[in-house]
Amino acid sequence: MAYSFIMPELGEGLAEGTISNWLVAEGDTVEEDQDLVEIENDKAVPELPSPVEGTVEKINFGPGDVAKVGDVLIVIDDGSPDTGADAVEDASHPAVIADATAHEEHSAKGGADEAVTAQ
Repeated sequence: MAYSFIMPELGEGLAEGTISNWLVAEGDTVEEDQDLVEIENDKAVPELPSPVEGTVEKINFGPGDVAKVGDVLIVIDDGSPDTGADAVEDASHPAVIADATAHEEHSAKGGADEAVTAQ
């Protein structure tokens, strides 16, 4: 079955990213959690891992292209039976979230949290 991996939100308020480098090519076999692509944004250049294992069928963006959150970056045949509808990655894969936000959260907090209350 074809698995469509969509561009996740790479941080709060980041609606797009630039494809920096593909780490796989069409026809390659990938393992679950293998890094697929480097995405450049205003804060970092995270690598996005594959949530499934399978064969890369199609890469939809080239280096330098800008992808928006929700765009299908890559299609992977995961070998499972076709159910008539493509599976779409919803960016909830823990490795995607951890890789993309860990650096931002650490640098954004910079120590103690401050609370602001409106009156």
